[in-house]
Amino acid sequence: MRRQNGSPLIQQDAARAFEDDITLAAMFLAPVLITAPPADALRIVQAIAARERRGRTREVLACDASAGDDVIGSITDNRVRIATDHGTAILFVGEVHALKSRDQFALMKLLAYPNSGGRGDVPRIASSSSMDLYDCVAKGRFDARLLYRLNVIHIVVPKGTSS
Repeated sequence: MRRQNGSPLIQQDAARAFEDDITLAAMFLAPVLITAPPADALRIVQAIAARERRGRTREVLACDASAGDDVIGSITDNRVRIATDHGTAILFVGEVHALKSRDQFALMKLLAYPNSGGRGDVPRIASSSSMDLYDCVAKGRFDARLLYRLNVIHIVVPKGTSS
């Protein structure tokens, strides 16, 4: 029998589900979207990198869109390093909601057409936002096509909690 929200049983179930999400993200090399505060999101990506399949840990290359980091330049410069099959790194795009429209389009195109650059590998990308991206799409501030491509595996840290 379960108690009301906040009970130890429900908290254990939530923690187990959270760990399962991280393991799933490590096993499948699909894009990961994390809805969480920036520090929590980075820790989650580091946990995913540490559990990467084939027993190897990937390096996390972090870009912060809200700080004005050149996300597209980071992808271009590190294309081989972030390849899913042979790469050694995960590109983490923090605060993805802050990307400019042209950068959203470029990232969406990269995820939609990964082989257009002549290389065969799909990039290994994790992204995060402390804002609800569905609201950003509804308000016209975020490209719905990019949300669709990033939201293959979605990990949510509920407000008021920390990982």
